[in-house]
Amino acid sequence: MSSTLAVTGVSTLTGGVKVGSTANTVTDMSIGYCTIPATTVAASSTAYADCTTSVTISASDRVVVQATSSLPANFLIQAASTTGATTINVRIFNSGTIAGTATGINSFNFWAAR
Repeated sequence: MSSTLAVTGVSTLTGGVKVGSTANTVTDMSIGYCTIPATTVAASSTAYADCTTSVTISASDRVVVQATSSLPANFLIQAASTTGATTINVRIFNSGTIAGTATGINSFNFWAAR
């Protein structure tokens, strides 16, 4: 069995949405961007940075973060989790493939689902 869902201009959803036969129900989704301060990460190591957004998110939300092209090539986002309110904590890895330990101030795209 398959179905198609078209959502246009919906601000609230009663009951949630299930995708797939074993998926969790999604009752709320936030999409936006968040910004980290310049963060120093030594080569071949990781550091954490708080990514701040104007969108309210929950500490229990599942979050996906995508770097933009402004993040220097030697840095990779390894993990992200919500800490609630307007903060997403990201773990950044410096691969050391090019010189540099400062990420600079960067904004990332994110999707958070509850």
